[in-house]
Amino acid sequence: MRDSVQSRIGYLVLTLAIVSGCNLVLDNEKRSLASGLVDPGEAPDAAVTEPAADGGERDSGADAAKPLRTCGGNPFPQCQPNAIQPDTVACGECGVGTMTRQRGCSIDCRWGSWSDWGECQAPAEACTPGMVDDKMEACGECGLGTRKTSRSCTSSCGWSDWTPGPCMEDEATCHPGATMTLPEIACGDMCGRASQKRVCNASCGWGPLETGMCTTEGVCKPGASRMSSAGGCNPSYCNKGVQQRVETCTASCAWGAPTLTGTCTIPSGVCRPTDLGGTMGYRCRPGDPGFRDPCYPSTASAALACTYGPREASASCN
Repeated sequence: MRDSVQSRIGYLVLTLAIVSGCNLVLDNEKRSLASGLVDPGEAPDAAVTEPAADGGERDSGADAAKPLRTCGGNPFPQCQPNAIQPDTVACGECGVGTMTRQRGCSIDCRWGSWSDWGECQAPAEACTPGMVDDKMEACGECGLGTRKTSRSCTSSCGWSDWTPGPCMEDEATCHPGATMTLPEIACGDMCGRASQKRVCNASCGWGPLETGMCTTEGVCKPGASRMSSAGGCNPSYCNKGVQQRVETCTASCAWGAPTLTGTCTIPSGVCRPTDLGGTMGYRCRPGDPGFRDPCYPSTASAALACTYGPREASASCN
């Protein structure tokens, strides 16, 4: 009886050795002792993921030292139950986006069907070629101006550098320290003029109006008048008569042309020449009987004409 049992044990050991040797010859594929064949639909994947100790996944193909356990009666497990296998492909403009699907491992260690592809997820900075992006930004003095800055999407689905447009500034904006000169204004009673200006402050705005001193005044107040006297009347006395005249201040604060007024007065020392006839061609000298002062004729020099000359004897002055 003992010999019969030993014979059977030896036969079983020999059978296992033969199967193991066949496995080595047939690329180490696992085979069932019952059939000795591999189910083509149950062949394990080249890289099988299984849960790692930290809750993630690991590639069982990279960890050959830890073979997968058979589960659910499946002698050829493909994966660990509840394991997830993702699959990602490029998508969208220029292929800069990604699209993902996945499949899960069932409790009998078989991969399930792939899910549908998800939506294409593009990076936030990706764009469609030809698109233009605009933005407004501050510019100019004290940042009070505005300008439009633009960028365009390139053929590689990336944005170009920003290109600034012209700066639009309000007329009220200025450079600190700049001066705005305004027209002069009239001042005072005699046509004075005063300068005006504004100075740009530190906030790039024009300051209050500044008025200068009143300068460049005229000589008189418009409408004012003054009296004066001058020769130029009575031709019988070589126009050496004196007559009053009036001058009126004009709108430009200057004295206007004189206007004669009143009667012509003959000053002492002015006489009517003897060649004019009559008794006024000389004068008898008071307190000096027999002598007279003759009158120079109008033909004399301008200084002597119609003035009394040197004392001379005269029988008519006795």
